[in-house]
Amino acid sequence: MRLWIAAIGEFLCMCAGHSSAVWALAFSADGALPDAGSSDKSMRLWSSEMIAFVRASEVYSDVVDAVAFARSGNVLASGSEDKAMRL
Repeated sequence: MRLWIAAIGEFLCMCAGHSSAVWALAFSADGALPDAGSSDKSMRLWSSEMIAFVRASEVYSDVVDAVAFARSGNVLASGSEDKAMRL
């Protein structure tokens, strides 16, 4: 997954780790933590400030197609085609 600064069209970083298509993407309120859900049945969290991988969650049995941060930034929700949702 590639992250770009859209306002100026500048490449920010490459977030490697998913082995299949990314279907969902969310950023924390401060923009520092992008989280992506993929058809490889995983959710991966990065730190865009450090351009570093933070954490993976591989607990789903199907495509992860929904991810969202709470406004507070301290809760991350995800959902999958397997009809499961996790916080």
